[in-house]
Amino acid sequence: IRTQTSDMANSALEEIANYIKNKNSLCTYKELQERFVNKLGYSDSLLRSVAYRSNIYRYLYGCLIHEETLGWNLSKQEELEVIAAEIYRDCVKTGKCYGLITMVLESDNLPTLENGVTWTELLISELIGKRHNYRTLGNKKSAFISVPNQFGIETFEDLIYIILKTEHFGACNLENFEEELRDSGIIFREIPQQFLAFLNTQL
Repeated sequence: IRTQTSDMANSALEEIANYIKNKNSLCTYKELQERFVNKLGYSDSLLRSVAYRSNIYRYLYGCLIHEETLGWNLSKQEELEVIAAEIYRDCVKTGKCYGLITMVLESDNLPTLENGVTWTELLISELIGKRHNYRTLGNKKSAFISVPNQFGIETFEDLIYIILKTEHFGACNLENFEEELRDSGIIFREIPQQFLAFLNTQL
């Protein structure tokens, strides 16, 4: 029964992914929900899991796009990663341990996307880690690191630890620190104060 259920779910996800591909444009969750949840009776959780398929990307919050619509390929992926490498290297030279997706978006060398699609921060965040050479961190997914990296950063917790240690010498006002992270684009929500307090005790 479990295998049958899994097969049915995969079949449904493939159907949704093909719908997005055949549209050859942006596709909103609202449109997908109307067709697949309201009309066909698929669950909302199943619908939302389509965003985790390897050929589907979030373009904006609440909006998906298919890889073929972008005209995405290995050559373009490599071009994107070259830009990421340059930005990350330059950021490290200035004393940072991460790069920012906004800096990638501002690059003049981003590969051209097909069907009139323009770049967004979220799309870059989705694509930059496709081959696992880079990873975005933070609930805004705007900070990225090289994998591996000289700082030993693997998780968001590692990132915060290194920032506190290298940029604040192990201690700072927690409210100011949180505001700094928000201003730099790493987070857009609050970090639990007990987590930051714990980090300060470890430094």
